[in-house]
Amino acid sequence: MEFLDGQQIDERGTAHNVDLFLTKDLEKALRFSGESRDGISSPQWSFEPSGGGYGNSQERRMGKVVTASNMVKAITDTIRNCDELNSKILFQCYIDEMKDWQVATKLGYTKEHFSRQIKRSALVEFADRYEVYGRFYHVYEDLHVYLA
Repeated sequence: MEFLDGQQIDERGTAHNVDLFLTKDLEKALRFSGESRDGISSPQWSFEPSGGGYGNSQERRMGKVVTASNMVKAITDTIRNCDELNSKILFQCYIDEMKDWQVATKLGYTKEHFSRQIKRSALVEFADRYEVYGRFYHVYEDLHVYLA
């Protein structure tokens, strides 16, 4: 696959990066933001600080909470705005934490075909769309891997 600027995207490497991001970074963002996977399906997000003034360490902690909250929002919006099938795959694998074989069976694919093509396509689309939502929420990182 060729990126807009002519760089070749390594789909396998990109899918691996996104898988790690949605497995490790999402979990960390959920912990820091105080959210849970159950709350992701809810359209309401409330992370407004309450209380009076804080010292520097409290402000840093609050900054972590806001950044984590923004990351959860960016991930959620990215998943929701993928193609319908890819959105379903990403939601079931990373939010509902279903195993690949369970999602493959539910969608009528063999595990091998699902893992090598179907899920990989969903992960690459996530990387593409995260460019928009990561920037919008000021938590962007390029999840693509490029061929040399």
